[in-house]
Amino acid sequence: MLKIGVSTEIITPEEGTLLAGYPSIRKSKIINDDLTVSAICISDGEQTAIMISACIVSVNENIVSRVKKLVKEIKGIENVTMSATHTHSGPVVRNTPGWGEADENYISKILIPKTVKACIDASESMREGLVGIGVTESDVGINRREIKEDGTVKLGFNPWGLVDKKMYVIAFKEPNGKPICNMIHYGCHGTAAPGFVWDSPVTRDWSGVMTDRLESYTDAPTVFFDGAEGDIAPRTMFNYDKNKLPQMMELGGKAGLDAINAYNIREYRELELNIKKDSISLDYEEPMSKEAALQRLEELADKDDQMWDLEKSALKKVVDFHDGKYKRDDSFTYEQIIISLGEIAFVPYPFEHFTEISMRLQKFSPFGYTLTLSNTNESYGYLPNETDIVRGGYEIWSFRNRGILSLAQNSDTKTINENLRILREMKGEIENGK
Repeated sequence: MLKIGVSTEIITPEEGTLLAGYPSIRKSKIINDDLTVSAICISDGEQTAIMISACIVSVNENIVSRVKKLVKEIKGIENVTMSATHTHSGPVVRNTPGWGEADENYISKILIPKTVKACIDASESMREGLVGIGVTESDVGINRREIKEDGTVKLGFNPWGLVDKKMYVIAFKEPNGKPICNMIHYGCHGTAAPGFVWDSPVTRDWSGVMTDRLESYTDAPTVFFDGAEGDIAPRTMFNYDKNKLPQMMELGGKAGLDAINAYNIREYRELELNIKKDSISLDYEEPMSKEAALQRLEELADKDDQMWDLEKSALKKVVDFHDGKYKRDDSFTYEQIIISLGEIAFVPYPFEHFTEISMRLQKFSPFGYTLTLSNTNESYGYLPNETDIVRGGYEIWSFRNRGILSLAQNSDTKTINENLRILREMKGEIENGK
């Protein structure tokens, strides 16, 4: 029988810390609620996996590799995933031009040691458990790619845009019915809290309210894993009223009620744990010419807003590439680790991927429940649908300026097909008893 353990640690930064998520300088002056990192450890006696969820905006390879190295050294566990809930009201943990530099003091003294401790404690508190899954619909999120009269896109609300309303609750209980922990999966940005104000609060945002509600209702630790949120905003996002905390609480409360509804699980079963590692490679677009990059840099010369620093940095790398000062790999490759529990498959995405990507993957997946995890094991920025690229907008601008070369426009389909390949191989191995 499976054994499951869970542990949560507080990772709240000091007051006055710079907050991440927007291209503006924001220092926290209040702590609305503590940030947390949670680890769920699952083992069948032969293989063990740990799934981490941290209430921060993103993770990067440096953080993940340091956590995995320490967990392996201390507990011998190699199969670890680390996700960010994507709150925009936590500390800066990665270097992004225009968005700030990583707070290494916070990372080294709080984030990494607390994350490792949560993993250790979760692995040492495992109990035999059964698994149940519940599904409901929630309208907490709304498509944010608002189409203007001229056909271009701005950040806003798109009431006819695609949204995956499905909210999943995966519950673990002992054979005697005593709760162990819960997982909530839903895709939506963590941007309901006040953003563009100097005294922005530290908060887990709406998902923190939601997890607290289900935790109180079930008397079990509850952990949130964000799904496809690249083009999904909370319904309060675009009201820049400083007094947005009440709206955040209302939205989180609504999400909490939806999670409680999903928790109406009638059957708990023994499920088989399987883990498969592989790699996914994506193609690059050819870079713009040196002349075009220099011309664009000249156009941006008078723009000193932090928002433009990301594009300027990418353009300078293009120039350096043509001058032989910057090299590239033939393709962009990242390591993939998929964890399944029976018909539930967790598929990490190191991006803020768009909703359609997740829904297309679900449609063709051989697993009954295929849950994509955004900002997991890295955070390389947005991954849009090929059909959205033509309209442009903030996410597309960011997608094209994350590095020296933007990914190919069909990267959505490539990631879907690569993940389907891994999922089908995994399913085949399970059915053949390997």
